[in-house]
Amino acid sequence: MEEYLPIDGTIIEIEELTKSRAREALEAVLSSDFCRLVNVYVKADKSEVIEFDTEVEVGQFPRNDVMPTERVAAEFGNEAIPRPRVYVLRGSFPHLPHMNLESKPLPRSLCLYEQAPEEVDLFWTGFTFVERIREWLKLSAVGELHQEDQPLEPFIIGYHGTLVLPRLTKSSDLVFLNSFYIQNDGKVNLFLHSEPLHGFTNLPCSLILVETPPVTHGVLHHAPNTLLDVVRLLASAGLDLSNKIIEHLKHVYQHHPKNRILFLVSLPKKRQDDEEVSSTEYHAFITAPYVEQICLEIGLYEKNEYGNGLVLGFSLNEEHLNKIGIEILRPIFQFTPLNGQIMNSVPTDSGNVKVCAIGMGALGSQVFLNCIRAGYGHWVLIDHDCLWPHNLSRHALSGIVGIPKATNLSVLANTMVNKEVSKAIVGNLVTDVKEMFASDLTAANLILDMSASPSVLKRLSSDPEIESRIVSVFLNASGSDLVILSEDADLKVRIDHLEAQYFRSLFSNTSLSDHMLVHGKVVRYSNSCSDVSAVIPQDRIALHSAIASAQIKNICTEPGSSIRIFKMIPDTNEVSRVDVPTSETQEVDAGAWTLIYDKYLLDKVYDWREKRLPNETGGVLLGSVDMLRRRIYVLDTILSPKDSMEYPTAYVRGIDGLEETRKKILDLTGGQVQYVGEWHSHPKGHGSAPSSDDLKLFLWLKGNMAKIGMPPLMLIAGSNYDYRFIIE
Repeated sequence: MEEYLPIDGTIIEIEELTKSRAREALEAVLSSDFCRLVNVYVKADKSEVIEFDTEVEVGQFPRNDVMPTERVAAEFGNEAIPRPRVYVLRGSFPHLPHMNLESKPLPRSLCLYEQAPEEVDLFWTGFTFVERIREWLKLSAVGELHQEDQPLEPFIIGYHGTLVLPRLTKSSDLVFLNSFYIQNDGKVNLFLHSEPLHGFTNLPCSLILVETPPVTHGVLHHAPNTLLDVVRLLASAGLDLSNKIIEHLKHVYQHHPKNRILFLVSLPKKRQDDEEVSSTEYHAFITAPYVEQICLEIGLYEKNEYGNGLVLGFSLNEEHLNKIGIEILRPIFQFTPLNGQIMNSVPTDSGNVKVCAIGMGALGSQVFLNCIRAGYGHWVLIDHDCLWPHNLSRHALSGIVGIPKATNLSVLANTMVNKEVSKAIVGNLVTDVKEMFASDLTAANLILDMSASPSVLKRLSSDPEIESRIVSVFLNASGSDLVILSEDADLKVRIDHLEAQYFRSLFSNTSLSDHMLVHGKVVRYSNSCSDVSAVIPQDRIALHSAIASAQIKNICTEPGSSIRIFKMIPDTNEVSRVDVPTSETQEVDAGAWTLIYDKYLLDKVYDWREKRLPNETGGVLLGSVDMLRRRIYVLDTILSPKDSMEYPTAYVRGIDGLEETRKKILDLTGGQVQYVGEWHSHPKGHGSAPSSDDLKLFLWLKGNMAKIGMPPLMLIAGSNYDYRFIIE
């Protein structure tokens, strides 16, 4: 017959129960077909206990020693919301996973819930409580209580403080612990450093790194109080620490007798005995006395007329070890890029991506730190500006003003991940000497332009030495829309070509008709004409920086070019995505000028030509112009106005509605897309060679374009995609 552990209390009648949850649980036991009430007790501290037998579904071949009937005690304490403790009263009940540690090993205390007690309170009833006990026993019988996706049970629970430390690979005679904060419960937060910190109390320690053989999870251990407890604990994991302690004490006593001893123990853990190691648990123990005190206390050294002398033939025993008090610390390793990659679900090789980022303003700074926290990239930051008071409304930095943004951010990032993952170049990419940036730009896997400066984008696109993929990230004037332009992996569509196609989408895509509208105002923060800053809520910057950093990581794994616009509705903060199709481009050296055009333009011209045959037709050319670099991006056309005259061998362009359309496009694109020339078609069967009339038209065009400082540009569309640009 089974022996059950007694309950230290007085048996009472069920009507004498006073605690509401105890009464609920009792009702559930009495109404259950699988439970039988044994007794009800009240203890000296007024807690109430329900003792009952419950049937357990153990199956034919249980993995653990759980009986078909187990006796259980549910104890309801005196808290405002009593949370019952549950014990199995069979004295031979095994020590299993998911048990609470109590001051006495028996009876076994069941850990019923994963959730915090305050969460359990929201759904607790007497019925669910009793059924959870039965489920715990059933699942423990077959070894399924601990699910495959749950973390392994800790080897030890309970600690006196937390130790933040770097990843260490070897023991050290001298390290230093510093405390910056003591928590409300008295637990101390400690930080390990290889050198003493100026201005702080430094506790010198000698560090011993030890690793146990692999252990199978499942049994919790009490936090040790003495070095004897530690030795026994590690012996249960297969590690004999005794000899290592003696040798270390002798060594450290000669060099650092005032040191404490700090043990950092790593325990490789397995889910089952026959499985591979799946995780490693770390624990730290620090001796309360320092080394000299320990050596004298245990008799390894003794005082004599010459000082302290080593005792020959000393043998360490359990009585010695039990004299040495210890405190247990919870080790937490410093944050590293690898931690960021794991916690952000980013590939572990993404930290090798070399990123050269230009522009560390409000958006750029937040995108950068988002990526750093994800362990993404090794960065070069280029920015010439300093952090000023008005920047604090939206910038990621909150440090000392008057310091270069790039420098501050680089220091912050490197400190955050405890590794040099960034460097700063304080300079202006457009105006400073090219050599300041050349090596970093050419070495980058990705150039990330977050400057929102057209001159920076043009500078990057015109540098023949740059063969890196360029991504441009910026906001529209009101901060409601995020724009991301990305070159393809083969660099067939360059960043300035994409910028031009983005401009075209602003008038060709009706969903972007409000993109260039300015909803906010500007604020003057000092006296210079340029000392103004846009009024854009930080909420929008944070929202768009989150989208941008996620997109950057994704884009770099995609081969094609892309134009992505994320539109936020200011009233609701809803975000929609607009994907603008990109088009293959052609770049033609036309003497003093370079022409850039794409398949979109040619297809539109030839589609219209086909519709108007047998007559000739035409229209005006629209584009953007880079006067500094003498580049014309021919983007689109306003097709033949209604009052145009179209004949089989002649074409005279009209003007009906032309000026209104031109002005509308100018407004929709913020003045970026303008009239750049004329085009017309030749009859079927004819090529693109200019006729005498074409040459007369070109002379007229030349005179008119000269008035605005622009070159004359004409496109002739002949049969079979035989086309010709004429420019001077």
